[in-house]
Amino acid sequence: ILLLPDWLSYRENLKTFEADCESITPIINTILSLRSIESLSLCCADEELPAATAENSVENLKSFTLRCKNLKDLPEWIGSLKNLEVLKLEACESITELPLCICNLSQLEELSLNGCKRIRLVPLLPSSLLILDASNCSDFEKTLDISNLKSLKKLRIGGCRLLEDVQGIEKCCSKHRRVSLARALQFHRLQLPK
Repeated sequence: ILLLPDWLSYRENLKTFEADCESITPIINTILSLRSIESLSLCCADEELPAATAENSVENLKSFTLRCKNLKDLPEWIGSLKNLEVLKLEACESITELPLCICNLSQLEELSLNGCKRIRLVPLLPSSLLILDASNCSDFEKTLDISNLKSLKKLRIGGCRLLEDVQGIEKCCSKHRRVSLARALQFHRLQLPK
């Protein structure tokens, strides 16, 4: 896709937008200008997403799914998505860390990093998180700190072969919360509360 039709920007009832293309670079500013969009799913082969201009912001975006195998970094504009509740980075195999601006997402309830194999560092996450899926993040650092996630109900960290310690995991091991450690190669080293 090289260009989206102009009339698309004026569709006030458009709530969901999905794009699966080689490159979203030519169309990203048009996509981000769709103010009525609540759910956005992008799949591409881009190595980077361009910076967005201040006036191009999807004010109502609640769910953002990104599948970009070659993407190396998340753009800083992700931190300005104030109403975002769900962020899924699926099989973004080249990302090595999340930007610090992720902590600005004060409405974020679900973060999925499933299949982000090279991700090593996760900054302070928003305390609003209910679900954290870090399955198959095989290069995760040895320690993951979730101690500020007081509302966390589901934690998936299977397949994180280097992970040895999850600080704050005792809060997730109550009878009303779920922890999935399937295929965690260092599972025998994780200290779970009794």
